[in-house]
Amino acid sequence: MRDLAVSLLADVLRMYSPSRKEATIAEFLKEKMANEFNFKNVRTDAMNNVIGEIGEGSPTILLCGHMDTVPGSNGFGKLVVAGVADEEGDALGIRELIKGGIKADYAIFGEPSGIEDITIGYKGRLSLRITCETPPVHASAPWMSQNAIEKGLEVWAAYKERLNKDSQANNRYGTLSACLTKIRGGSAT
Repeated sequence: MRDLAVSLLADVLRMYSPSRKEATIAEFLKEKMANEFNFKNVRTDAMNNVIGEIGEGSPTILLCGHMDTVPGSNGFGKLVVAGVADEEGDALGIRELIKGGIKADYAIFGEPSGIEDITIGYKGRLSLRITCETPPVHASAPWMSQNAIEKGLEVWAAYKERLNKDSQANNRYGTLSACLTKIRGGSAT
């Protein structure tokens, strides 16, 4: 299947298909979808959109891409490939790439998201360790000192409140969010 996908992509990239001149590529894809990929009800419409269906049941999902290219691009624009180092560490490779002034209109990151899953966006990550210390006291006499775990949770609540105040429900990838992942504290139950 991989060889077929690569071959199909190479064939499509060789076709000149600027906006409103997609008839050749549309017919090519229509034939491939119907005869090699077993799509049903394969058709083109008045604008040379290619439409086909595969599978049954609910829900119905529309997977929509475009066939047209920028005039003069002959189907393929500038491609920059970067294999960055230290991704699992401190991301020093991508930091160096950005520091070097890399420019791109779009980016695709080959990051595994699970078998056959597509992830439409990732957010950056900042890991914080918050330490709260108070004098230890016996649990039967909590009035003798503040509780470090409870104080830590107060700090966390204030942090979350601040983030929620600035969040934008319609822009989840452009908004900061927080997730408490681990609490460790106390020396006895």
